[in-house]
Order: sequence, then structure tokens, then C-alpha cells
Amino acid sequence: MIEIGDLVVIHKAPFNERNLFVYQNGDIGIVRGMSGSYSACVVMLFKDFNDYHIPISYMKKMEAPC
Repeated sequence: MIEIGDLVVIHKAPFNERNLFVYQNGDIGIVRGMSGSYSACVVMLFKDFNDYHIPISYMKKMEAPC
């Protein structure tokens, strides 16, 4: 379950190159809020420090390998 404050990587987005939505697979960010019925999150991407509404199905939570 993805929660506010989690570090996430864009993983299953249909975008592998620049696109209208700016984000693409491999981008890393931090969850800053939940949007609507929890089908999307507000994520600040580290590549430009802007917030984006990204579907949860496009993200994977990053966890420590311990």
C-alpha cells in the first residue's frame, strides 16, 4: 500500500519517452498526497521538483533491501 511520504518509482506507465504528462518510466519521486478515491497520488518528482497526479498503477514503492 502506497502512503504519503513513500519513495516511489514510475514503473508501468505507457510512456518511455517525453510525453504530454512529463513523467516517464524510471522517474523517482515522493508521495505528497492522495487524490480522489485513492486511484492516484500527488507525487513530487525529483527530476524537476514539481507535483504531478499519477495513477497508483503506474508506481512501485521503493523499499530498503535489508
